[in-house]
Amino acid sequence: MLIVDQPRRPFEGMATWIWDPGAWEQRGAPLLARARELGIRRLFVGLRIIDGAICDPHKLDRFVHEARAAGIFVDAVEGDPQMVDRHGLRIAVRRAQAIRAFQNNTSQDGRLGGVQFDIEPYVGPGWRGDARAFSRWGQAVAVLADAVDEAVDLVVPFWLLDGSADPAARNMLLRVARCVRVFTVMLYRSDTAELHRLTAIWAAWGGEMGIPMRFALELSHSQPAEISFRGDRIRLSLAAHSISRSEFRPSAGWAVHAALPEEVTLE
Repeated sequence: MLIVDQPRRPFEGMATWIWDPGAWEQRGAPLLARARELGIRRLFVGLRIIDGAICDPHKLDRFVHEARAAGIFVDAVEGDPQMVDRHGLRIAVRRAQAIRAFQNNTSQDGRLGGVQFDIEPYVGPGWRGDARAFSRWGQAVAVLADAVDEAVDLVVPFWLLDGSADPAARNMLLRVARCVRVFTVMLYRSDTAELHRLTAIWAAWGGEMGIPMRFALELSHSQPAEISFRGDRIRLSLAAHSISRSEFRPSAGWAVHAALPEEVTLE
């Protein structure tokens, strides 16, 4: 049995998602306080963008400033399965350009740490999983990286490199590597042995490509036990901690979906 020390705080050094812009806009202070208390060090936040511009950029600048003062990085997160379609991609590009404009016009300390794209086209209607589908996914990533004018953080599911994955999936990863600064891999499984197997695959591939890997785990109560730790923060932390002590530790750290309690993030 592998014995590991229990982390001092549940999510020491981890990242999490805040998709609802209203959470940081209206409850920024308690959100940051709770994140700091839990040990969270990076937030992926949704942005309110209308008519090609970020709504109230001064508020975003101020929130990023306050987060930095608390030792927390803030990245933008964008995501929709329709980003791979012509119309959806056009909308996504306009949003990406709005983020780029914010980055170019805000103060240095108010700049976002980066932009993450969580597209997940395989959950949208009409997904076929063939070479053409993966090609469109990769093309969308390249277009969006160009729109924000920087390498991006790309969220991907663990099965893209699993043994049964279509070769087109690996080819897509190879093609987008040039415009990706970090892959956030959704390792949404709760069995520690399975997590060790998956992290070994992705850590090895990331090492070959020279691209940092961030591994993401699921904490939501709404997901099956096979996928999620279902609110068991200690068990999740111990699983992540055991992998972090191995040779296959994530080079860009961990992320946890649903890490912050609803009373902090919702009105």
